Amino acid sequence: MVAQIDLHSPEFLANPYPFYRHLRATSPIYWAGDQVGWLITRHADISAMIHDPRLASGPLTTALYQDLPPEAVEAAAPFRATMEHNMIWQDPPDHTRLRGLVSKAFTPP
Repeated sequence: MVAQIDLHSPEFLANPYPFYRHLRATSPIYWAGDQVGWLITRHADISAMIHDPRLASGPLTTALYQDLPPEAVEAAAPFRATMEHNMIWQDPPDHTRLRGLVSKAFTPP
């Protein structure tokens, strides 16, 4: 069991690496609660999730909200509307098209 830690504390921000090392060894998929949600700390796990079609943004977005009480869904509506238009939350082919448009801005000349 990993102790709860304040991910926004000055101590953590000054040196988060021991905590992340401990998570990778003991709790590689860790619920950090209201601070950030889930922390996935191992490359292999992240890669598997990225390539799992069950976690595509459409199904994932639906799953995130389906069990919430109606008032929580309503409170999250502005955030959800904003995030649904974010390139990161798009699935191919839209993500691929948008990535092509912005990739030049992030590539050294």
